[in-house]
Amino acid sequence: MADQVSGLQTCLNPGLWLDHFTEWQKPRGELKRTEASDKRQRIPRSFTLPELCQLLSAYRNRWDRMTDALRAQNYIVQMFTLCAASRVIVGLGAESVLETSIRLHRIYGFPVIPGSALKGVARAYAKLIEGKDENDPTFAEVFGKSPPKAQAGKVIFFDAIPANSANLTLELDVMNPHYAPYYQGTAPPADYHNPVPVFFLTIGPGSAFLFAVASREEKLAAQAQKWLIRALTKMGIGAKTVAGYGLWRECQRETRSSSDKEATESASSNTGLEPDRPEMLKELPRKQEERIPAEVVDNRQRPIKVRLLVAGYADRVIPCTGARNLESFRPGTFIWVTVSQRAKDGTIRQVSLSGLWKSR
Repeated sequence: MADQVSGLQTCLNPGLWLDHFTEWQKPRGELKRTEASDKRQRIPRSFTLPELCQLLSAYRNRWDRMTDALRAQNYIVQMFTLCAASRVIVGLGAESVLETSIRLHRIYGFPVIPGSALKGVARAYAKLIEGKDENDPTFAEVFGKSPPKAQAGKVIFFDAIPANSANLTLELDVMNPHYAPYYQGTAPPADYHNPVPVFFLTIGPGSAFLFAVASREEKLAAQAQKWLIRALTKMGIGAKTVAGYGLWRECQRETRSSSDKEATESASSNTGLEPDRPEMLKELPRKQEERIPAEVVDNRQRPIKVRLLVAGYADRVIPCTGARNLESFRPGTFIWVTVSQRAKDGTIRQVSLSGLWKSR
C-alpha cells in the first residue's frame, strides 16, 4: 500500500493528512519523520477539485433533506449564510498528533463548526452582552436550565457546514513564541532564546458557511437566530477571538433578476440575510406553466437529474431537459423548472429548465 502512494497529492482528505498520512522512504524502508510545519504546508487547502465539489454537494443535499424533514414535522427552520471576515480556528486545542488541531469532519475532511459551539457562543452573547440569564423565560426556553431546575432547551443548533466549495479554503498560520523557557517557568525572558514557531490551520477569510436553528416555536427560532448572528459578527467563535480571529460577516449579495427577487423576498424579510436556497414548497403550483424551484443532483449527462423542492418530491430524482452546458449545472445548483410531462396519476415525470435561481 505504501508503494502505491507515489505522490502526497493523491490524498485529498485534509483530515487524513493531518492525523494519519506519513511519507514512506523507499530506499530506507521506513517511515519518514515529517516536521509538523512541513506536514501542514502540504495539506490540500482548496476544495475546488471535482471530486471534492461533488462530495460537498452531496453532503449539503443530505443536510437540506434533514431540515426539510424537520419542516414536515412542524419545526420552524431558520437558515442563513455568513462568510468568514477573518481567519477562523475551531478546535485549536483538540487532541492531535501535532501541537495544534482544527475541527474537520471526521469522515470527509472538510471544516465544520459543531452545533454545540454555536449554541455556546449564542448563549455567551445573550448573557454577557444583553445581560440575559436563566431567570429570563426566553433565554431559558432557548438554551435550557441547569440543575437543580434542569430544563432542556427548545431550539436545535445545527452544525455549520460549507455553503460553497468554490470559496472554501484552509490557510496556514503561525504562532511564534519568543520566550518558551520563560513560559515554561525554567528561565527568565531574554533575547537569546530562540523563537519556536507553531504552525496551525485555519478557515480562510471569505469562506461561506451555512448555519441553521430550528424550533417548534417561531419566536424562539427567530430569537436564537438573532443571538447567533450577533455573536458570530460581534464576538467571533473559536480560538484567538481576542486577536481578531473567528469573526463573520454577511456574504456579498449576488445580482439577481426581478423575478428571482420576488420569489425570495419573503424569505429575506424573515431572516434579514440573503437566503441561500429557495423555500421548500408545501404543494405543487396549480398552473402548468408556473415555475418550481429545484436542485441539480447529477449533471454527468443530458438530461440532467434534479430533485424538486416540493413536499413529497424530496426523495425523487427527475430528468430535466433544456440544459446545454453541463458544467453550468453542477450538483447543488438551484434552478427554476416547469412541468413538461406527467404520469397518469398526475405525478411529475419530467421537467424543463426555466432559468437559474442562484449558483452556489
